[in-house]
Amino acid sequence: MEEELMMLLRLQEMDDELSSLERAKVELPKRIEALEEKLKEASQRLDDGKAALEQLKKKKRHSELELQDAEAGLKELQAKMYEVKTNKEYDALQSEIGSKKEKISNSEEEILSLMSQIEEAEEEVERQEESFHSLSEESGSELKAQKKDLATLEEKIAIKKSERDNLIAHIPQNMLSVYERISKGKGGLAVVKVRRGACGGCFKSLPPQKIQEIRRRDKLITCENCGRILIWDQ
Repeated sequence: MEEELMMLLRLQEMDDELSSLERAKVELPKRIEALEEKLKEASQRLDDGKAALEQLKKKKRHSELELQDAEAGLKELQAKMYEVKTNKEYDALQSEIGSKKEKISNSEEEILSLMSQIEEAEEEVERQEESFHSLSEESGSELKAQKKDLATLEEKIAIKKSERDNLIAHIPQNMLSVYERISKGKGGLAVVKVRRGACGGCFKSLPPQKIQEIRRRDKLITCENCGRILIWDQ
């Protein structure tokens, strides 16, 4: 009987391992997807930052062209000052010159503002590049490992199931039936070890006489509280 009880314990360990592998089969693709999404978002932030920087540079170039045009226009207007003959022409020309100067001043302020924004945007892009490269290195190795685990998972499950089939072929049918019934009703945990004088499943203290019976390992004994099979294992 001792050998059969230990086989039940081994069966429980195998089922725990299989359960863990089956969970990994579900969870690994989710973790891989989450990592890939994280990398994708970081890459998108970097692309958005670069696009925003390029847009600022385009605006600066446009403002610089406007400034050049305004400065050239101002020179032309100032040259015409020597050609005016009436006060009306003089006043009109002065008004145009004032408008050009205002345009030049606004363009210069716009360019200074854009230069400041470009500097900030360049620093932000640099931070995003460093963050992305760092994340790529960290996540890259993790993704590689997880994808490798996922690729071998089915093989591991198949091997473990084969080992389980070989084991249950040596367990008496009546004991196997009890195990499967309890396992189904207790969320997969049918066999537990005695831990510090208590059931390893529900943690209820066991009477000394019951512990002695379990230690003999000459019959199948279940916990009176939770119904799980109790095993004494040194």
